[in-house]
Parts: sequence; structure tokens; C-alpha cells
Amino acid sequence: MPTEMISPSAEMRKGVGNVKATERVGGTASVSPLVLRQLGQQFSEQAVFNSRSYMHRAAQFENRKQSISHGVGTLRAANEAMTGIQLLLEEGDELLTQSRKAKTREEIDEFASKYNDLLDRINQQVKNSSRDGINLLEDGNQHLDIELGKGAVPVQRINGTNLTSEGLELKRVEADGWFFANTKSVNRKDIEAERKQLGAAALEVIKEQARISDALETVI
Repeated sequence: MPTEMISPSAEMRKGVGNVKATERVGGTASVSPLVLRQLGQQFSEQAVFNSRSYMHRAAQFENRKQSISHGVGTLRAANEAMTGIQLLLEEGDELLTQSRKAKTREEIDEFASKYNDLLDRINQQVKNSSRDGINLLEDGNQHLDIELGKGAVPVQRINGTNLTSEGLELKRVEADGWFFANTKSVNRKDIEAERKQLGAAALEVIKEQARISDALETVI
């Protein structure tokens, strides 16, 4: 760790000048004990001031380092979760496409159960993206502040969004709900509407992932 240099104050330089100007007796400078005490006190006070200033700057640097580290971890967790959500949305689209072939109530119930499970997995991805009490994907009410230090943007704020199944407006299948036309076939019209919503949800996730990725690049 570099040693903090002590810059003599004007009073200290004046005191040193007084010592040099002191009459010499027998080749030895005769310095008043009072002057020595004053010089010692001035040097001591300056050293304490410089030490406190250094410690303050060191504490600020450590706070910024921790803020950036926490911010990077939170943004990466959100980014990874959104990649997982996109894969689940693709899986959901394939599942709904296959469900149009269902002929029996048992087959319909099976597809409905799989779709509800897929929505639960989307919500779990969102839940797993939490870092230190902050979740940028859960409800849109949370935000992340990253302390970058001096500059045009000393603190960067990243607002959250809602990428849960509810936030993406994806509908769970209830008994005899939108998924069912009757007991022998599925409701193809509603299924196509849900597939369209899956596409809209995928676009929303891509947009939010681009925003989070841009914020991550700014920080690192």
C-alpha cells in the first residue's frame, strides 16, 4: 500500500525557517523548546489529516468495488434467467402446437397439466434470479443502483420489470377453461390466441434482455 506523502503547511515551513535562522552557539543550533513543540504538533496534525483523507478515499473505493460486484452479479443472474425463459416460451409454443391433436379427455388433461407446469417453471426462473434481496424480473417495482464513482453518471439505476407468467399475460389452464372446447377436443381458437401471446412474451423478454445486457456492458 503506498505511503501517503505529508505536504508541509505554510506554518510548518515558517517554523522550519525560524529554526534555520536561529543563532548558532558553538556550532549547534539553539532552538527554543516551545518552537520544537509547535513544529512537532504541526507535523503530527498534518499527518493525521492526510491519514484520515487516505482512509476516507480507500473506504469510498471499497464501497464502489462492492457496489459494482453486487450489480454485476444481479445483472448476470437476470440475464441468465431471461435466456431460460426464452427457451421455456419456445417449449410452450411447441406444446400448444402438439395439443391441437388431442382427442380424449385424458390427452387434453395431460397437455393442460404440462402447460401449467411450464408456467410454473417460468416463475421459478424469475424467482431464482434474485441476488441479495433484489429481483429485477419479479414485479417491476424493484431497481438496482450501482455506484460507479465520479463522472457524468456517478450512480447507474436499472429498473426492474415483470417477466412472471402473469406479467407476460400467459394464462393458466383451469378445469374446463380456455383450453377445452368439450371433453373430446381442445379449443383451437383459444390455443392460437395463447400461442400469439407466447410470441409477444418472447419479444418482451428479448427487449428486456437487451436492456439488461447494455447495462451490464456499461458496468464492466
